[in-house]
Amino acid sequence: MGCETHRPADQADPAAQVLRWAREQHLAPGVFQELRLPAALRDASVTGAVDVGRTPDGRTCVLLKTHVGFKGNFVGTLRIDGPLRPGELVDEASRP
Repeated sequence: MGCETHRPADQADPAAQVLRWAREQHLAPGVFQELRLPAALRDASVTGAVDVGRTPDGRTCVLLKTHVGFKGNFVGTLRIDGPLRPGELVDEASRP
């Protein structure tokens, strides 16, 4: 009879792994910058880097680019360790 092994939930989720790593970088609230990913996480982004931000209230945000195209347009994954608040998500219809 085999024994099932359990992995942490984020082991199969690169964005969750990067978010955990980003929280450990201790960015000050209000700081947003690009950080080079460590070798073990580098494949999570086509650039080998991640845009990390710490909101004024302490939430950590990571943006992993999975494809970069013409003029820097990109496709990616945004992961935040807390909920978005009203007014933090802007679409074309609500732009000034």
